[in-house]
Amino acid sequence: MKFSILTSLSIAVSSVAAGSAGFYAKDANVYELTPKNFDKVVLDTNYTSIVEFYAPWCGYCKQIKSVYQKLAKYIQDDAKYAVNVVSVNCDEDSNKPSARNTVCKFVSSRIKNYVKKFHNLSSKSFAEWLNVDDGLEKIVVLSGSDTVSALLRSLAIDFLDTLSVASVSVKTKSHKPTITYGDHEIEVPLEESDSLPVLLVYKKDEKRFVRYPAKKLRHMNKIQKFIMETTGVVPSEGSLSKKEKKLRKFRGVSRNIKDEL
Repeated sequence: MKFSILTSLSIAVSSVAAGSAGFYAKDANVYELTPKNFDKVVLDTNYTSIVEFYAPWCGYCKQIKSVYQKLAKYIQDDAKYAVNVVSVNCDEDSNKPSARNTVCKFVSSRIKNYVKKFHNLSSKSFAEWLNVDDGLEKIVVLSGSDTVSALLRSLAIDFLDTLSVASVSVKTKSHKPTITYGDHEIEVPLEESDSLPVLLVYKKDEKRFVRYPAKKLRHMNKIQKFIMETTGVVPSEGSLSKKEKKLRKFRGVSRNIKDEL
C-alpha cells in the first residue's frame, strides 16, 4: 500500500533564470528531487512524505529553510520516523511541470469519495441500488475506467444530502443494454459508438434514464444545472448552492456564475 502526504510549504514558479543552487543539495536529511526520481521516493513507498516546493530566490522560502532543515534533522536523525522529508526546486525548468502536476494530483486525490462503484451494468447489486427506496435521486456515470474521477467525487459531495452517485465500469459497449429488475427491463441510453464517460439521471418511478446531452463531462456547473432541472433537487454545497452564496463574500474576487453556465 502506498501513502504520501504532500504539504506545499511554498509554491513558486518564476521567469527568473533557472539554475539557482538548491537549498538542500548538501543536506543529508532532505531529498532534493526531480521528475526522474520523485515517484520512487514519494509515491512508491509506504513512508509518509512531506514535500516543500520552493524557489531559492523566494523570500518566504528562505525564511522556511532553517525550520525545514531542523524538522528534517529531527525526523531523520533523532526520531527515525517513517517519514521522508522532500524538496523540489521549482526554479529548475525541468521541475516546473512536475511541481504543478504533483500538487494538482495530490489535491484531487484527497477529495473524499462518496461514489458507489459497480463493475458492470448487469450486476444485481447495481439494479437493487438503483431502485432502493431511500429518498435519494440516483446519478449514474458509465465509465471506461475503474478510477472514480475528481469531478465525480466532487459532484457527489455537492449533492451529498439529496443524491446518490454511482460509477459503473463499461468495458464492452453494446447497443442500448438493459438492466433487469424484477419484471422490468430498464433500457440504458448507450450506443456502441458513444464516448465514455456518460452521465445518466435515473427516474425510479418511470424506470428510465435521462441522459446528460453534452458529449464530455467537463463543466461542473452545467452538469449540476442539468441535474437540478431533471430532478428538482439542489446542491447543499458548491457554486450553485445557497451555502456558497453566503460564503462568496469571503472570496477575494466575486465570481460570475452565470458566465460559467
